[in-house]
Amino acid sequence: MNTTFDWYYFFGYYLMKLFSINQNWIILIGSGVVLVSFLLLSNEKNREPVFIDLDKCDACNLCSYDCPYEAIDMLMKDGKRKAILSLEKCVGCTICIGSCDEHAISHPLFPQYNFEQSNKVDMTVFSCSYFPQHEFPRELNVQEYKVPCLGSVMAKDVQKILDNNSEKIAFLGCEDCYYRLGKTWAINRFLRKRAPLFSKKI
Repeated sequence: MNTTFDWYYFFGYYLMKLFSINQNWIILIGSGVVLVSFLLLSNEKNREPVFIDLDKCDACNLCSYDCPYEAIDMLMKDGKRKAILSLEKCVGCTICIGSCDEHAISHPLFPQYNFEQSNKVDMTVFSCSYFPQHEFPRELNVQEYKVPCLGSVMAKDVQKILDNNSEKIAFLGCEDCYYRLGKTWAINRFLRKRAPLFSKKI
């Protein structure tokens, strides 16, 4: 019987020629610790978790479906199904904010929209917090909101801004979403392929 080895194990055999068994164990364990530390210190963990107001939650399941990190489960609390957050899994991407029609989810870094301004601006821009620094033409009257992720923009809010505050809407986001699925969910909501849906008139 012939035995073959996968190519990605070859480096281990080379190390066995250079170092003793004990030294190889130290290298193996040390590299593992470094990799785990890197993941724990990753930038995805640099934001505090969202807050879910269970009194407003109507158990629609959308936030649970949309969370890229499986941080929200629909569980029974006080005899009712509610969206329960796993704090250790939440990275503060705020994509669930864009999923919640009841505005039951909040985050301290999420901007407060100005729905009260008297004159419409030319364009309202929602820009991802990881989008590069940018400028707009001086002659353009722009209201910009920097959001943690484009997936956190609520369809109802966009409709309200277009009705009352702005002539146009623009989204500026990462080519590959930093939080995995935020841009995809935002596009699908605009195209009315994923709830909560944008209005047909947009």
